[in-house]
Amino acid sequence: MKHTIIILIAAMTLVLPMSISAKDGDEMSVTDILTQQINAQKNEIKDLRHQIDSLNKVVKGLNVYKFKNEKLANRIKELEGKSGIAEAEREVSRLSAELATLSETDSLHCDKISALEDSLARLNEEIIPLRSFRKPFIMAKCNEIREKMALPYSQIDLPILENYRAELSEFAKDKEVCAFIKEIDDKISEVKTVCSDMDLLNNPFDYNKTLSSIDRLKSLRIQKAKDAYCTMALKELDDLMISMSRYGKGVIYFQDIINEINGYKEKYGYHTETASETKAYIEKINIVLAKYRSVKDPRTGKTGNWDGVEETICRIPWLKERFEKYRAWMTKTPLKKNAEIDRIVEEVMALKPYRGK
Repeated sequence: MKHTIIILIAAMTLVLPMSISAKDGDEMSVTDILTQQINAQKNEIKDLRHQIDSLNKVVKGLNVYKFKNEKLANRIKELEGKSGIAEAEREVSRLSAELATLSETDSLHCDKISALEDSLARLNEEIIPLRSFRKPFIMAKCNEIREKMALPYSQIDLPILENYRAELSEFAKDKEVCAFIKEIDDKISEVKTVCSDMDLLNNPFDYNKTLSSIDRLKSLRIQKAKDAYCTMALKELDDLMISMSRYGKGVIYFQDIINEINGYKEKYGYHTETASETKAYIEKINIVLAKYRSVKDPRTGKTGNWDGVEETICRIPWLKERFEKYRAWMTKTPLKKNAEIDRIVEEVMALKPYRGK
């Protein structure tokens, strides 16, 4: 409306001088003619606005036309400020042509979008039978992975399990697959925990870490007790808990053996190498070793191997490796100095097992 008023004012400005100089009859005739021209321009501009409004509705949201829409709006503002009717006609004509071009372009894009939607619909129809085939295939894959997850923790290949999880992640929208991915995540966490606890047996004894490990393993054992797929894993957990619970006792036995054997050194002399004294020393050493080979069961009072060297020291890789070297040396050449044996004795005696109050 604003631009219409401006054009009317401009037209009146052109008419006014002519009205003053013309005769009454001519004045009315010229005025009518100009009024008709102005009304025609108003109608053309009104049509132009309708066209612009329609185009804006069609191309709304298409950023590719944002610049041209802004340009058209600016030109219309410029048009509203012009007073020449002829110039206004040229502008209206040019803008109408631009609008027509935009309309054709928009129509072309709409056709492309429609074609893409049709293609998408066809693809969805083709995918439907594939989906019905895919589900059994995926579930068969899940069962295959579940069998591998049922292996003992030490035999589960963690990188392979993580790869399986990545393969299934694209099907996570399926509820069953999503639930199975959660099983894989739990198993990965369990494997990391158990392997970390197993590694404690390959390192020097640490009372606090060992105690924490036993608590974790017990909790996991209770959690997996009713899992039909975890028979082998449960057996491994049981063995690991036994080994972990006997680590401290193995250290105590090893230290006691060293102390008792060292007690005979003063009698036989550490650097004495006579055959008779060496033989006598070895006999004493064998007596000490035999003493710890079988231990009395406090529950039954019977003597057996249930808690001796084999079931304590030799269950722990870190202790077993050192004990076998120590035992081999001390039962053959105990009176000869050996740097490695001295280092083993020093390492073992530095450990701090719990011996009670």
